Amino acid sequence: MTSSKPKSINKQAGRIYGGLSLEDRKKQRREQFLQAGINVFGTSGFRSATVRSLCKEAKLTDRYFYESYGNLENLLKAVYEHCMTNLAKRSCWQLLTNTKMVMLPARLPQA
Repeated sequence: MTSSKPKSINKQAGRIYGGLSLEDRKKQRREQFLQAGINVFGTSGFRSATVRSLCKEAKLTDRYFYESYGNLENLLKAVYEHCMTNLAKRSCWQLLTNTKMVMLPARLPQA
């Protein structure tokens, strides 16, 4: 007799599609929306941005937008965090690699 039970499938890994696991595809879509958010918020502004315009820019459907971020405010927060993290990394790198360090006085001169 053959068992009618389905074989165990690793649900976390999901199905491989286009050479990517489910988690990799989700990560890729989040990144696409993040870049779309940078472009749309940076050109049109947050107030004029729509889910539809972000989906068009990311070349993804609104289903994936809501799966990834849920709403515009969450995407705006992610864009802000992404930009601030990159700015901090670049600033630190610039400070570490810059040979000309400007020394500031320990105290400001009294007026």
